[in-house]
Amino acid sequence: MNKNIGRYVAIAVIAYFIVLRPMMGGGFNLSDILKNLIPGGGVSVDDSFPGQPTDSQVLTAVQPLKAKFAVLDNNEKLALASLWRELANVIALDTDNIIKSNADIREANSVAGRLMALRMKGKYPSLGADVDSAIKNVMGKNPDALDATTKKKAVELFNGLSWAAHSS
Repeated sequence: MNKNIGRYVAIAVIAYFIVLRPMMGGGFNLSDILKNLIPGGGVSVDDSFPGQPTDSQVLTAVQPLKAKFAVLDNNEKLALASLWRELANVIALDTDNIIKSNADIREANSVAGRLMALRMKGKYPSLGADVDSAIKNVMGKNPDALDATTKKKAVELFNGLSWAAHSS
């Protein structure tokens, strides 16, 4: 028997939740993964979406994107809202400081965006650039190191992006 079978199963599960399920109209969220991987539902995860940002800088950056998101179909809105909510959770839970800088945050969003583009490729040509602009407006353009304040700002930003997509 192949010793790597566990790795292949894990890759298949991750591919299903990140790529295939959203392409088939299902959302992507951490709670689905945890509920399916942990027997008995031993983890409680909040499935709700963030409310309107209270940080004025974040609100100013994401508010104009609502009009862009309004043209997306409901599955695309849900997929993006779920993706950004989960990115906010990953950043908030990063106690080992794996995400070290603004550049890491932009790269994480870019990689996630490229995965989402598999199903939206060519439909919304400026969407990625507009989202990147909002990220730069809040987080800055330089690859600055993150501290507790900027990490909190990044969490607020991605929750704001989630709100804008979900509420449009």
